[in-house]
Amino acid sequence: MNIATDRANWLNYKDRSEEAIRLLDAAMQRDPYPPAWIWEVRGSVLYQLKRYEEAIAAYLKAGPQPYWMPGLLAAAYAQLGQSENARKAVAAMLKIKPDCVLGTFARLAIHIDPRKREHILDGLRKAGVPE
Repeated sequence: MNIATDRANWLNYKDRSEEAIRLLDAAMQRDPYPPAWIWEVRGSVLYQLKRYEEAIAAYLKAGPQPYWMPGLLAAAYAQLGQSENARKAVAAMLKIKPDCVLGTFARLAIHIDPRKREHILDGLRKAGVPE
């Protein structure tokens, strides 16, 4: 599961999200009780595929830690126009990391294709993550 998840994460960064989700689906069929961290990767792949409802479900399974998880959840909520849920997720993120701003995510996503990074930042902006 570790290798498949790492490869899916890499594929997602390289603008091969469709391939990444197929790999994750196959890995999860082999192991129906995956470790919690797979949900972060799965959510991020689904987010890039603009399958926001599925991304939200995955992010919720990942849990609130570390601080970027509620941020990613907020971005997905915002992309669906669920502004109240997005605001709550941003508040949860800021409770964990009060100094978190949009630039924090931009620095975390430096290795991602610029279009994918902008897609994440767009959702975070819509969610109300401070500049």
